[in-house]
Parts: sequence; structure tokens; C-alpha cells
Amino acid sequence: MARNKNYKTDKYYFEVNNIAIYRDEESVAKKAFEEYNKVGKNANWLGQWNGKKFVKAS
Repeated sequence: MARNKNYKTDKYYFEVNNIAIYRDEESVAKKAFEEYNKVGKNANWLGQWNGKKFVKAS
């Protein structure tokens, strides 16, 4: 059975292999996201969690 995901507010998220990863700063999150893509992982950018939905998805 799938668990509900508890995202932290104002953190930047991306997913790798259906695992959500977050970073505090957008620049650090984007750099990590790009590194995962560079090594061939299927990463998906989610954006910043505001408590209800993801915003700043680019």
C-alpha cells in the first residue's frame, strides 16, 4: 500500500525513480537535479512546495 507523502513547506523538490528529494535552495536543487539527469537517471522536477501544491515549476 502506498504511503502519503509529507512534503516540507518552501523546499524545492524533484523525483528520481519515484523518490522525492528536496533541497533548501533553488540553485542547489536545480544543480542536483541536473547532475541526476547527466548520469542518466530519470529525474522529474516538481518545484517549490507551498503547503498545498508545487509552484515555480520550470
